[in-house]
Amino acid sequence: MIHIDVYELEDCGACMALENDLNQLEQEYPQIYIRYLDLDDSENLKSFKKLKLPTIAPTIIVEKTFVKQGYNANDKDLLKKNIQHIINHQPIHYNKEYRRYDNAIT
Repeated sequence: MIHIDVYELEDCGACMALENDLNQLEQEYPQIYIRYLDLDDSENLKSFKKLKLPTIAPTIIVEKTFVKQGYNANDKDLLKKNIQHIINHQPIHYNKEYRRYDNAIT
């Protein structure tokens, strides 16, 4: 099972686009488990602040493998590819957008 945490805001266009794209991935890959955490909820915000990341919605954390902050239409293919690589136990593509979890969480 691949666990994905998504920290998001209620009225966030990028968050809604990401949620739609992840729902499609979840249907394609039953081994994905996605947990959506609303940053408007005080407990979720407290949990997010423990990560010591800049507050950017959405923030995607994939099973302590990588962190991706922000989302736009161009991100869909690479996000899908990186998740496929995790499922297939292949190396993923790190760059300034997809940072290693250990390096991103300070």
